[in-house]
Amino acid sequence: MEALIDGMLVDVERFHKEVLHHPPAREPGPLQDQEEEDLRKCLDEELEEFDGAITVEGQADALIDLVYFALGGLLRMGLPPGAAFAKVHAANMAKERGRNPHREKQHVDAVKPEGWEAPRLDAFLRATPDDVAQAVLNPSLFRAALEKRIKRGKQYNQAGVSIEDYFPLGHTSYTQMVHLKAKRLVAEVGANSGNNSLNPSYRGSAVDPTEVAEHLVDMTNYASFYYEWMVEEGLLL
Repeated sequence: MEALIDGMLVDVERFHKEVLHHPPAREPGPLQDQEEEDLRKCLDEELEEFDGAITVEGQADALIDLVYFALGGLLRMGLPPGAAFAKVHAANMAKERGRNPHREKQHVDAVKPEGWEAPRLDAFLRATPDDVAQAVLNPSLFRAALEKRIKRGKQYNQAGVSIEDYFPLGHTSYTQMVHLKAKRLVAEVGANSGNNSLNPSYRGSAVDPTEVAEHLVDMTNYASFYYEWMVEEGLLL
């Protein structure tokens, strides 16, 4: 489900960029007054369209437009919807079937049991626009990389050190780090698979997937750091 949402976000982002000519997503934060007003009008119009729809096609069109506008709002707020959805979904799954006194006309609802905790989305408020963009491209891998970037980025900021400080030699520094992470991955797999790694059907049962995943996340982040640096330096058209 998260992958589906992030995939839809790519299309919505393209719409905002190519049709509306909106600037890239800013740092995470609330919508500006005019943005909030515009979004509310769009959502209200689609709700009215849904209320007046008498066909499956009409209802479906209104609901899809509601999702489209909602994703656009999250995009303008600089949040990664797929990852945030996972948090909200987990909290909803912790609810129980029952009756909600605030919704008397509904025969069945999901209610909050004792000890239920609301989803915490504060971690995503520390994401940068680059973090969000990377999380959208490959939700499963980049979501893990996003979480690590946010955590490490917070540590760097507290220490007064930026990511760029770790790569003073430009191309040389970035390629050395990417190469190092790749070598560590090869060493991890090779040390636990032996000669069996030469067999195409060998699945590496002795390889620790947690260690492999950690190396892949590191490679992803360092490769994205390299790419982002080249963009900032004007080396990519």
